[in-house]
Amino acid sequence: MTGTCASRAASCAARSISIDRTAGFFVLGRADKYPLLGEGVARAAAKLGVDPVKPITLIGVAALGEPDLLVEVEATAVLD
Repeated sequence: MTGTCASRAASCAARSISIDRTAGFFVLGRADKYPLLGEGVARAAAKLGVDPVKPITLIGVAALGEPDLLVEVEATAVLD
């Protein structure tokens, strides 16, 4: 659980947190970076204790808001 998720869960007096849905936006045209994308997804999933493919949406985009970024992840968490 990342620091942001943990602090928000604590501020809501949540007993547990689970990731309900994730979406990943990645810059197209950088096929050389796709293996690194897979490795990063696996590391993040292991750290958060979530299944990296259920449920997830991967969306290829021309660019992200910050030119140096190649990946942006959006996640919806459920607090219990």
